[in-house]
Amino acid sequence: MKRILIISSLLFTISQAQAIKSIELQIEGWNENSFGTFQSKGSVIDLSERGLKSKFVPSITLDLKGVSDYLNFKFGFTKIKNEGKKVLPSDMQQNGVNFDKGELLKSTYNLDIYDAIYYIKKTQDDLVNIELGVGLRYFSGSYKSKTCSRETKTSFHKLINTGYLRAEITPKWTKPVKWVNQVIISPIDNIYIDARTALKTEIYKNISIETGYRYNRFDSDGKYNANIKSHGLYGAISYKFKF
Repeated sequence: MKRILIISSLLFTISQAQAIKSIELQIEGWNENSFGTFQSKGSVIDLSERGLKSKFVPSITLDLKGVSDYLNFKFGFTKIKNEGKKVLPSDMQQNGVNFDKGELLKSTYNLDIYDAIYYIKKTQDDLVNIELGVGLRYFSGSYKSKTCSRETKTSFHKLINTGYLRAEITPKWTKPVKWVNQVIISPIDNIYIDARTALKTEIYKNISIETGYRYNRFDSDGKYNANIKSHGLYGAISYKFKF
C-alpha cells in the first residue's frame, strides 16, 4: 500500500506534463558495504561479524523540474543487498531459532528504499543552486540467517516523512565541474539519513556523469532494533530531457 502511494504520486506528477520543463533520469552504481547491528526476538547480531561483503548495487532517480521554481519533484529507488558466510563464534538466536557456536552461518541483508520528494529551487547566484524540500521514504527490508538445517527471516517495513536539501556549487576555477552535496533526513526520533558528496560534469549535450561518496543510515526500534549503516563510492550517468 505504501509503495502504491509513492508510485501514484509519480504517475500524478508525470500527468501534469504541461507544467514540467525538464526530466533528468540518473542511473547509479554504488559499491556499498553495510555494517552495524540488528536484533529481532533474540540475540543482537553484529553485521561486521557476519562476513558481509561489499556489493555493487543499483540506484535510479527521476528528477522533474517545473516551469516554476516552486514546482519540482524527485523520485528515487535504491537496492541494498549484502551476503556473507562465517562460522559463529558463539550461540545465536533469531525469531526463536537457535544457531550453535561453530556452525557455518549464511547471512543476507536486503533493503529497498523508495523516495518521493517535493522541492523548491533557490538560485543564489551563478555559482550556487540550492534545492529544499519534503518527502516520503519507504523502507522494505529483511535479514535472513541460514545453515544447512535451519533458516529464519525477519522482514521489516516503514514509511517515514523526510526533509531534503541539495546544494550544487560551481567554483569559478573548476567550471564546468559542479560540487554536489545532498542529504535526505528524517525529522523523527529514530535516525534515517542518506547523504552524499560528489563531483558532476556534463560530458555531452544533456548527458552528465557524477562520482562521489554516499552514506546511508537506517536506525529503528520497536518490533526490531536496527542500527545499520551502508557506505561507499558510487558513479552515475544521467540524461536530461528538455521540453
